[in-house]
Amino acid sequence: LNYKPWFAIAEFVDNSTQSFFDHRRALMSAYKREGNASGLTVDVDYDYQSSTLTIHDTAFGMEIADLTRALVLDSPPPVPTGRSEYGMGLKTAACWFGSKWTVESTMLGSDRLLTATVDVAELARKHLERIPVRATPIAEETHFTRLTIEGLYRPLAPRTIGRIQEQLGSMYREDLRSGEVLIRWNGTPVQFEEQPVLETPEGLMKKEVTFEVPYGEHRLPVHGWIAIRQTGKQKYAGFVLLRRKRVIVGGPGEGYRPEEVFGAPNMFRSQRLFGELNMDDWPVNQAKDGFDWGGGLEDTFIEELAKVCEEYGEFADNYRTAPESQEVTQKEMEKAAKPTRLIVEREEFGHLLSRELKQDQISSEIAEVEPSGADLRPLSKGPIVYRIPMDGVRWILRLHWREKPDDPWMIVQHPSDCEIEVYLNTAHPFFSPYLEQQWALELVQKVAISMALAEKMALDSFGDDGMRPAAFRVLMNKVLKYAANSEGLADGNNTNRN
Repeated sequence: LNYKPWFAIAEFVDNSTQSFFDHRRALMSAYKREGNASGLTVDVDYDYQSSTLTIHDTAFGMEIADLTRALVLDSPPPVPTGRSEYGMGLKTAACWFGSKWTVESTMLGSDRLLTATVDVAELARKHLERIPVRATPIAEETHFTRLTIEGLYRPLAPRTIGRIQEQLGSMYREDLRSGEVLIRWNGTPVQFEEQPVLETPEGLMKKEVTFEVPYGEHRLPVHGWIAIRQTGKQKYAGFVLLRRKRVIVGGPGEGYRPEEVFGAPNMFRSQRLFGELNMDDWPVNQAKDGFDWGGGLEDTFIEELAKVCEEYGEFADNYRTAPESQEVTQKEMEKAAKPTRLIVEREEFGHLLSRELKQDQISSEIAEVEPSGADLRPLSKGPIVYRIPMDGVRWILRLHWREKPDDPWMIVQHPSDCEIEVYLNTAHPFFSPYLEQQWALELVQKVAISMALAEKMALDSFGDDGMRPAAFRVLMNKVLKYAANSEGLADGNNTNRN
């Protein structure tokens, strides 16, 4: 299975939380005796130096029958209606992380601790068909399960760890909200940040939704809520799709955003519409990181979803916050300049710019960041088409939106003398902060289109070899002036005043 790290870890957390749900009454009594006010605790500990990952829970624990199911492939639990249903999760996720792992578990009320080690390489080398289980005495009031994975195939980088913590908080938001489940990463509690909902004079822009989707002879129910975010932010827009109170699809930067509901990424609804939809009876894949959408099920789901979201989508597209004063003071300009000054006045910044001026390096990088149209188009959304009349010739400018964190923020191509293809990367670290407000989206579009037009004009005027940097600046200045006066142009007013 091609897991994302947080989904692999979620397989272990699923087992821990389901054990808690199955034996909640007995465990809550045990927690009370132990002086534990928080309920279930799941600790995920990662040691970079020893390359080990440990998952320890205070759930009900396992006896030999449960442990056997945990170790043997294709051994589903007796009642497969919870989060652990296929009998594959622990084995496949543990083997995805490393080839050697150990399970230790003792069940509440049992007087023995069971320990089993799976060494995939040794099993293959010796053709072993059995895994020995060792039993040692332990107090009957003890209850836990600990999984230790050694020699990880994939060391976890700091950035990946941050993503894992964030995604786990999102995936188990319902458990964390209940206050009965605590998940920790290296001792630090995993958090879930609730997103602010827009409040208008008419009330909070959040509503409950319920609908059904045909599925063979049955109808699959969906219930939850949709809302409009207080301020637009692409990272938190989109829906999360939950099953049995655990997120299957969605989360920070992973929101479910079908184009039929959210439109193009530059539309305001794409930045503000979000919500949670519970789909408890829907089929999921084995990795539980997606639904089984076979037979056109997703298309039908999107059709029904679009209906319940239509009103809120239109509201989000048309809603504007009250405009603020246009007067900019020296103090405001200085404050706005401070973050940029802290960057550009560092010696490291100048050193990097000097290094970038090497012509051979620039030529090489231009070739790398200018992929062919065939490489770009499958990754694009849109396009938004602009038709510019040029003295009897019509230029066609197509603006595409992409989400590729490692690619340039803007790529421009000229398929023909009258065509301009502009690809804006909404996931670029420079670009992404400006997607939170509609005015910022409009500004980014206007600047990007002006740059693309100025580049085309400069190429037409001077050719590839003779282009002068000053000419590009002059032409871009003109394009920006005209773009700023779009209302005047539409009214037929004199545009020479600028």
